[in-house]
Amino acid sequence: MERYVAGQAGLMGKTPFEAACIDMVAEHVRDVRDAQARKGFSRMARGKTDEEKAALAAEWYGTDLPSWLAKLEACVVELAGEGAAHAVGGAVSYADVCIWSLLREGSAEDLERVAEAAALGLGLGLGLGLGPGLGLGSGLGFGLGLAIN
Repeated sequence: MERYVAGQAGLMGKTPFEAACIDMVAEHVRDVRDAQARKGFSRMARGKTDEEKAALAAEWYGTDLPSWLAKLEACVVELAGEGAAHAVGGAVSYADVCIWSLLREGSAEDLERVAEAAALGLGLGLGLGLGPGLGLGSGLGFGLGLAIN
């Protein structure tokens, strides 16, 4: 449904190849979300103590997420080039929305931990600059220098 709506809104690229690239980025973001869910530290996870969940969350935000973000960056840089403003096609697309959503969903604590994970990713070539509020019109600034304002 999301991709249908994105297509109706003109966010699925200008060509079939761009649409395929946007799908690829969206699936990569889904892989990140699935990996986080498998980690099993959400408030809804059962069968684990709060201490176990805290340890799993620390591992996710300290090691796993920075690694996933580095892979996502490599994918986007391959598609759009170093320092490109958008993930695919030189304009805002569903791929940009997926990445933005990945980095901005959750509680205030989650967002703080994502920012910390992004900072850890700097050593991996990541450069997510997370600040207050995002202007999609101004571009996401890939290299993955995502300017999440």
